Amino acid sequence: MLVDQKQIKLIAAPRTLSPPSHVLFADDVMVFLQGDVSYLRALMSFMKEYAQNSGQEVNKEKSLLFLGKFAVPWQNEIQRELGINVGSLPFTYLGVPIFQGRPKTEFFLPIADKVNAS
Repeated sequence: MLVDQKQIKLIAAPRTLSPPSHVLFADDVMVFLQGDVSYLRALMSFMKEYAQNSGQEVNKEKSLLFLGKFAVPWQNEIQRELGINVGSLPFTYLGVPIFQGRPKTEFFLPIADKVNAS
C-alpha cells in the first residue's frame, strides 16, 4: 500500500532479486525501506493509524531501527524524532544472523554448532 502510493521506497537489491518489504512472525514485524526521513515518517504515520483502528500499538521501547550507512548525527536525529532506539548489525533474529554484505563464517558458527551437537 505505502509502496504502491510511493510513500515509501523499498531497499535496493540486485536486479535478479526482489527486495524484501517486510517479515511477519508472531507479534514481530520487520519492515525494510530506504532510509529517507520522509519514508520513515510515512511508516510511523501508517503505524499510528493502524494503532488507532486496531488498538494494537508499536512498543517503541522494544523496537529498533537499523539505519545502515546513515551518519551518526542523522541517526541521532531520526532516533529523537521517532522515539525508537538505533540498533546495529549484525544481530540474530530467531537464531538466524541478520547482516549486511558478504556472509562471514562467524555469523553462522552458532547454527553449525547446534547442527553438530544433535
